[in-house]
Amino acid sequence: MRGTNCRWLPKLILRKPSEKEEDYLNRLYIIFCNDLKAHQPLFKGLRVGCRHYPEINGREEGFYHLTSCDYEKTGFENRELDEDRCERLNWIKPVIENYGCSDSCCHRLLTWSESRGRYERTWILFVDERYIVVLDKRKGYYVVVTAYYIDEEHEHEYQRYLAQHLSK
Repeated sequence: MRGTNCRWLPKLILRKPSEKEEDYLNRLYIIFCNDLKAHQPLFKGLRVGCRHYPEINGREEGFYHLTSCDYEKTGFENRELDEDRCERLNWIKPVIENYGCSDSCCHRLLTWSESRGRYERTWILFVDERYIVVLDKRKGYYVVVTAYYIDEEHEHEYQRYLAQHLSK
């Protein structure tokens, strides 16, 4: 479900009722390759790519991180397909490209950065869609760390982001 009528935000990528998980992942992987490998978005004039390693089952680790979740925080092998992440995989690129948009349809896009270890981490929060994209700045480019719909599990984090950054 979408919370806005944003003109540049694509439709959700819904899993077809009889579609097997692997077929759905194959369809999503085509979008991932197009949006984050073949036609990388730009953020503040620098290209944005994905995490490539390790490669698992012929696909980049970054793909699995954007389509699945480790609910128990026990490691990659326990990641489960996350419907909300999958449905919004095609949102990553337009959110990055439109981070500064001030149109009335998407006026609540918040962006902030902090130093995290040796990298600068940037968050792009689409408030009305409850969707966040997280980037790390590397030398001359950015990499997508994660992107997800903010569900009840992340509500506290969402409220903290709003309190810290909405008034700025």
